Amino acid sequence: MAKLPHVAADADEYAGSTVYSYENRSTGVQCSFWLSGSAESGQETRAREFRGLQLTPLGFTLDYIRPSFFAAEAMPVVVQVAEELGLLIYDGQRQDSKGRKPRRYSAVELRQSWEQSNAPAARGVRDHTRGYVSYCPRERLDYYWQYMAHRQALENLYAEREVAVPDIVLLRPTKAGSAILVCTWSNTMPTVLPEVDYVLLQREIRRLGGLIRRDEEGLVHLGELREMLGEHLRPEQEPVPHLLYEEPQPSPDVAEAVLAVPLIELEGYEFTEAAKVVDVPPG
Repeated sequence: MAKLPHVAADADEYAGSTVYSYENRSTGVQCSFWLSGSAESGQETRAREFRGLQLTPLGFTLDYIRPSFFAAEAMPVVVQVAEELGLLIYDGQRQDSKGRKPRRYSAVELRQSWEQSNAPAARGVRDHTRGYVSYCPRERLDYYWQYMAHRQALENLYAEREVAVPDIVLLRPTKAGSAILVCTWSNTMPTVLPEVDYVLLQREIRRLGGLIRRDEEGLVHLGELREMLGEHLRPEQEPVPHLLYEEPQPSPDVAEAVLAVPLIELEGYEFTEAAKVVDVPPG
């Protein structure tokens, strides 16, 4: 188990079990497998009614109130473990009779089952706890997940060309509103621009022939940057859709446009982690 990517084993002294923690630091996905000292507790005890099946002490947990991509990444690992060990899966999330019989599951089925339970949990927490979780549309969070999962591949692709590959970070409004995807672009250096909502633009303002210099930063909508830079940005599709700015020295029109574009202050936003954003629509 500990040989799986992103998995480490920790002894749980309180429960007398071993917890195999899955943590992908690139995407933020966290979940855990656990191997208890006995198969005679909780969910396993209920499963004893199924004749001809031998219980195992192996279980899996993925917390609710998470983005759907947590399940999209985790459930294939669950299916892989079950297939390699020759195990059936008991899905305790499901309330229908079909879900209460151990069987082979596809990753899609397990993801859908988790999503059915995650939706009411996410709505309940968001509706009753202000500021604990934020909303972001599913297609945006799925892109965040795909980009961050492929970010190292992008770095490898552009390493010899000295192109920066920024992280995507999630910002949420300090008041009402949805979380947004943001990346950083510093001083018109060659860079990958992922398909974020806003770019945190960092620029140097020079006055009196360079005697006075002042750094400033602020948000610019990606759509505004695309229109402003035009042919200087090249769309790429592999390994994940992104824009590429590859000019070692900005042309005069690019330099002028970057200095002139209005910036949105960051004061109305704060950083949030992926585990505190959900894609379950309000209502």
